[in-house]
Amino acid sequence: MKKVPLQTIGMIGASILLISSIIFGFAISFQLQQVSYIEKDFFQGSILDMSSALKRVIFAAAEFTAYYIYNHDEPDWL
Repeated sequence: MKKVPLQTIGMIGASILLISSIIFGFAISFQLQQVSYIEKDFFQGSILDMSSALKRVIFAAAEFTAYYIYNHDEPDWL
């Protein structure tokens, strides 16, 4: 019976660990990329919603101020 040197077993084990860690890294990278796309779409949509809501509030405040300062006709939204 021929003895297998420990160095050969160690190299095979290290190769298996290296290959499996590379595959695991690619899988995690792909999943994180998918999650980042979902979060990007969600936050861009919510930021646009907040921006348009803020613009409406600023516009309404400007109309309201103009109504009381200049005594013009009542704003349409009142």
